[in-house]
Amino acid sequence: MCGRFAFFAKQEEIERIFPGTLFEFWPPARYNIAPGYDILSIIASKSAYAAISLRWGLVPAWAKDSAIGNTMINARAETVAEKPSFKKPFLHQRCIIPASGFFEWKKAGKNKIPHFIRFRSKELMLFAGLYDRWKKPDGSTLSSGTIITRPAPGAYIEIHDRMPAILRREAALQWISPQEMGVQTLQKILEQVDDSEIEIFPVSSIVNNPKTDVPQCIEQAVSQKNFD
Repeated sequence: MCGRFAFFAKQEEIERIFPGTLFEFWPPARYNIAPGYDILSIIASKSAYAAISLRWGLVPAWAKDSAIGNTMINARAETVAEKPSFKKPFLHQRCIIPASGFFEWKKAGKNKIPHFIRFRSKELMLFAGLYDRWKKPDGSTLSSGTIITRPAPGAYIEIHDRMPAILRREAALQWISPQEMGVQTLQKILEQVDDSEIEIFPVSSIVNNPKTDVPQCIEQAVSQKNFD
């Protein structure tokens, strides 16, 4: 799964990947993003890319209560085309959620040790995502999103059995294209995930608290005392 991540890129990094992006939203540097937070997402129209804000935890347009978003932070790649909450967004409302890296917890006896996962090059990770818009009781609109996950590869399986679907640039541009695409085509794009050049290292247990959002959250732990 993906339950925490970090994002502290500059706008130029997004513009290099998605030229001419219209920035409707730009978040401050965040080192411990948790579900329910507002996150940056890239969507596309026929004429431009746009950087928008999404609440992390997808609330389907048909939902009676926004609380459903608490259980919709991830969507499984294997079943995303079938689930009622994700079926329509999968076909028509796809997005990219950029990240500087993400966190996962490895079991060690009775403890769970947090790890940070990123590209060795420190380039941006591009998570395949979905979004939807829900009308609030007051008439305003809540835009929310979810991160697609897939089975973890061998190098990562010791940490967790699932991970975000990370796309390289060409696959990411395909994923958010406004062009109509069928389920099989979209599933093939999700198969173009990139596990190469990933590094994984333990970090301090301060990241366990979602209210702790400091650069030290992503620093490699130097001793076991960091996990106490």
